[in-house]
Amino acid sequence: MPDAVASFAVRMILGMGLALCVMPRKDVATAFFRIMLLVVLGLAVLFTLTATAPIERWGCGISLCVVAFAGSVCWLLERRGSGSAAIGLITALALVDVLGGQTARPEAVSDGHLLSAASTLASSATLGAAMTGMLLGHRYLTAPGMPLAPLIRLNGWLGVAAIFRFLVSAIALASGSAHSRNRRTGAGWPCDGWRGFWDRWQCSSWSSGSSATGIRRRQRGSCSSE
Repeated sequence: MPDAVASFAVRMILGMGLALCVMPRKDVATAFFRIMLLVVLGLAVLFTLTATAPIERWGCGISLCVVAFAGSVCWLLERRGSGSAAIGLITALALVDVLGGQTARPEAVSDGHLLSAASTLASSATLGAAMTGMLLGHRYLTAPGMPLAPLIRLNGWLGVAAIFRFLVSAIALASGSAHSRNRRTGAGWPCDGWRGFWDRWQCSSWSSGSSATGIRRRQRGSCSSE
């Protein structure tokens, strides 16, 4: 459970960093970015306290805390160049930790490392775009004269992230990877995920005994064909 909290925190940091890099920063007051980096600081502290992996992750968490605090000071002093550099560094650190955690998994190669990494990036981008867009939308309550271009850009980024998340899920389901199917149904067939869905949908018109027997027979047939 603690490691799940740490993974969520670092993915949120990555997603927020990507969203802040995408949006046009010159049209937004520096106070917004200072608040965002303080939010990142809180998430980085949570990540550092709950990470249970090797010492490298704690070092990454401490680095995130230091850079986030320094970046918030830069934005407080209206040093946009230094503040933007801090945002880029935060994004890079979070990306290294997220992709490094995917590579460290023993089953990463056999289960499709690229698909797993794409799934993690898509989830991070979606979370971060939604969070950043929500906080920026609240900013318009105190600064109604601020241009709408940053919010429009973030809405577009959220749409791109959501489409990317949908495509990754569709590919995982169609390829029958470990992200979307039961390992017992076989491996390596592109239609396994859809076939498992079809088998379960047919259960609605069968009795419980016959449906279970039918699915077991189909699974045995799939395994024997391999």
